Amino acid sequence: MKLAINSDAISQDFETAVLLGLEWGIEYFELKRIHGRRVPDITEEEIRGVEKVLQQNAARLSSIAPGLFKIPLDPKLIAQESGPRFDMTIALADRLNTRAVVIFAFVRDDDRPESAAIRQIIDILAETRNGNTHSYYLYVARHPARDRILEKLKERDIHLNISYPWPIHTMPAYQRLGYKDGSLPETEAAAKEIFSLPMYPSLTDAEQDTVCAALLEILPKL
Repeated sequence: MKLAINSDAISQDFETAVLLGLEWGIEYFELKRIHGRRVPDITEEEIRGVEKVLQQNAARLSSIAPGLFKIPLDPKLIAQESGPRFDMTIALADRLNTRAVVIFAFVRDDDRPESAAIRQIIDILAETRNGNTHSYYLYVARHPARDRILEKLKERDIHLNISYPWPIHTMPAYQRLGYKDGSLPETEAAAKEIFSLPMYPSLTDAEQDTVCAALLEILPKL
């Protein structure tokens, strides 16, 4: 297990936070704010300062926390959050060599059933651009308890696929590339956790509701 701490919980000055954290035996830091500005809305000078502090002190970022999507389920607000600021966040995470970005869940109205909220999220995020048509081929989810989820769904006569259970680099046809088990650990870990939710043209709204209801019942008990 790797222990990390939010840098601005120690100090708004990133260098001070890192130096104190290292004294406490902490090597990983979550970047959220610098001098009151939340990422990704920090200056180029501040970004270079973060890079310098990390390099000089052999510290690493566990994640960045831009606070995106802590908003109501409103298509216009979601479009704003998933636009340039989202792209800036991903670019900053890549630049600072971290693969983790903390994203908030949407704020759901108290009078809105959870199944309705999930349906609205799917409708919004699955929206297609003008001139394009969605193929509705796969809707892939990921959970560390995948096999238990599939077993519980099967008990309810809901059968799901795993698309695909084997990482490409482990398949016989690609052995010539020289990869083997362990070569791509993130890919191999994902292959053990992904599964495809039902998605095909003839799937009815009632059938979708049945799947959602089953998942809402199963997941809290895992």
